Amino acid sequence: MGALVGSGDGLLTVNGTYLTEAHLVAKLQAGYTAQASFWGSELKHDNWGWDIVNGTCGGRRFRFGKHGTQKCLELSMSMGHSAATFVLPDWTVKVSADHVYNRISGPEHRPAVQMRIHRSPSLEHRHDPCTR
Repeated sequence: MGALVGSGDGLLTVNGTYLTEAHLVAKLQAGYTAQASFWGSELKHDNWGWDIVNGTCGGRRFRFGKHGTQKCLELSMSMGHSAATFVLPDWTVKVSADHVYNRISGPEHRPAVQMRIHRSPSLEHRHDPCTR
């Protein structure tokens, strides 16, 4: 696995060369857990597919692909042509895919993961025991 990580302006970018899948686990309100997976292996030659994202919402299974959407309490998920977006109150995670060019063997598609933190009171609150 290779990854290049950089940060700036609240943006964390992971260039996912050789990554083949991306997984998101979120603790939601009311004690629910959501799990979502983006599978690069499900992309067709034209860089799209019908079953790219699958997962569970409170134990209930879901799957979607090109132009699909799914809502799980405060987690909203959507898929364009070859990119999926996962939106939570404090985070947005985008997984986009492209071809692996000039490959000899191995995966044909490489997802790249981008995470953006939203400015939120829950994330801006910092506990400093030295401050009174």
